[in-house]
Amino acid sequence: MNQKDLKYGKIGEIEAWNYFKRCTDVKYIFDVRDCDAFQTDDVDFVIYYGKGKLNKVEVKTDSKGHQTRNIAYETFTRGRTGCLARSTADWIMYYFEKSGEMYKIAMKPLRGYIKNSELKEIPMGEEDGRGYLLRIDELIDLGIAKKI
Repeated sequence: MNQKDLKYGKIGEIEAWNYFKRCTDVKYIFDVRDCDAFQTDDVDFVIYYGKGKLNKVEVKTDSKGHQTRNIAYETFTRGRTGCLARSTADWIMYYFEKSGEMYKIAMKPLRGYIKNSELKEIPMGEEDGRGYLLRIDELIDLGIAKKI
């Protein structure tokens, strides 16, 4: 990933961090973006709620989602499995940067939806990239995502 992408991605990461700081049920937020093991798993933050409950979170920042109402789920990019397809995160925090909208998307139900739907993979991103464009409003209607 190039430095421009990394810098742009930090915009959504800051917004997600601030969101979790405001959550009264969150005890600790661990920033694991620089930890090799979590980078391999595509996880940005670990959220601890107390009593042994924690969630791993991946954050994505999108510059066009506010117009298209789509999120990009890459299954393959840059010669390997796409970020969201390989992430071990429990949640995606998906940030539409231009409108300031943030969505919390549950990964397990999202993967089930993709597996059981008749979606067609399309080319996206890098020259060898492919994946799915998913309608955020449909994911909300299905209870997979919620606007925060």
